[in-house]
Amino acid sequence: MQIVEEGVPSVLISIHIPKTAGTSVRRMTESIPVDAFYYAYASHPEAGLHLRNDGDIQRQVRFWDKKVQKFVTGGEALVKSILIHGHVLASDYLPAVPNANFMTWVRDPVQRLASHYYFWRKMEYPFDPDWKEFSESKWSLAEFATHPKHRNLHAKYLAGLDIERMRFVGVVERFEESLRRFRRIFGVDVAQNLVGDNRNPDKKEQTWPISADVEQEIRQVNQLDCEIYDRALAMIERV
Repeated sequence: MQIVEEGVPSVLISIHIPKTAGTSVRRMTESIPVDAFYYAYASHPEAGLHLRNDGDIQRQVRFWDKKVQKFVTGGEALVKSILIHGHVLASDYLPAVPNANFMTWVRDPVQRLASHYYFWRKMEYPFDPDWKEFSESKWSLAEFATHPKHRNLHAKYLAGLDIERMRFVGVVERFEESLRRFRRIFGVDVAQNLVGDNRNPDKKEQTWPISADVEQEIRQVNQLDCEIYDRALAMIERV
């Protein structure tokens, strides 16, 4: 049974699964009227705690500190509401933050993996041993998508959560419908034409072209992610 409350909770954790419309999703989360944002990205230039002041967002601390920790665990009312957004695992906050609400976006697992693969091909992470292995061994898409580190990423990020009880779950392939639901749940008027700035220039079509046999192989080893994605689609259909 899908149980969704409307309005802004005191602690909202936005789980950004890699390659799920990240820039657009971040712009949407910034429209949610909370008192503070915590961008949980280790290497992002805007990572840290930002407080909203008369509509403006001003950064206060670069990284997580004890004041923020006390607030989200219920020990200190630093602000009335906070949104934590980034590549965070649900298990990082369960059960330490009992009053937390969660939101996320999901993407077709095959397309998400293809996007992740081609992103790694165009970027360089020389200090990441996994990327070095990927680059030196010249992995194929199938090798990348079936590697234990990369497969079932939705399931790893959302472990411990029932997606039907999350405050919001969007589907990248059903962006407009998800956006309408986002507006209704959080009571915000976010723009329709949100377009990410991190698109791969090699991608000319809406989806990455993948052969039928490779797609089948990827789906077979990413069954947990496929199940999560199918449930999210069913939630969209029921709204």
